[in-house]
Amino acid sequence: MCEKCAKIPAADAEQAVQNVRKAFRRRKELINAIYNLCDRAEDQYRSIGISYHSTQQGARHPDHFPAERLNRLKQAFEISSIEEYDAVFAHWKKIVDDLTHISRTHFRRSGTAEELWHRLNIELEPAFDKTYQDYIRAQDGLQDLNKDVNELLNVSIRFNYTDNMGLRYMWCDPTGTDHTPRRQGQEWATYCAWISSLPETQRSVGSRTVDEIALELLYASPDEIIDE
Repeated sequence: MCEKCAKIPAADAEQAVQNVRKAFRRRKELINAIYNLCDRAEDQYRSIGISYHSTQQGARHPDHFPAERLNRLKQAFEISSIEEYDAVFAHWKKIVDDLTHISRTHFRRSGTAEELWHRLNIELEPAFDKTYQDYIRAQDGLQDLNKDVNELLNVSIRFNYTDNMGLRYMWCDPTGTDHTPRRQGQEWATYCAWISSLPETQRSVGSRTVDEIALELLYASPDEIIDE
């Protein structure tokens, strides 16, 4: 108990306990929803990354796209190891860890009305509010990446290649029905390096090559990327 704790009359204690336990349930439901959204963040990251790596190498230059935003994209998507991937998702992992700690520490339902009030308002709510704000910032950062990639895609059109018939194409446009990129230059190398950093690639080493996984994701539908 502390100076901030409410003094609950005995006549109101039973109702106060019920109110606190209802608040616990609502917070627990919200925490579970945020867990699911954190899982979805990795799916969103992959979809945004595929879009980034679909752009032309020539567009990824500060002469053609704001340097600060371009650096942010490169830091997120021009990586080549699981350690770099873990660094990209370190803030998301901390959010999940903090939510787990909150769930294990602050949801004890036993105690007096005053003890439960303290647990909810002095312990749980401040800890949850801080973690929730961390989640909002992380989600905003992901949306910023998505916005930047969409704008980069518009810039990238100017750097499309031209075939011998005068038709414009992106490096990743498939060749015929083979579903292999028309050009496998620097864009392909950078893309495959990113693919090698993904956890699912690390798990698949030995059964499939990085190139096979890269082709599968490059030409997958958004739903298939999410299901991966």
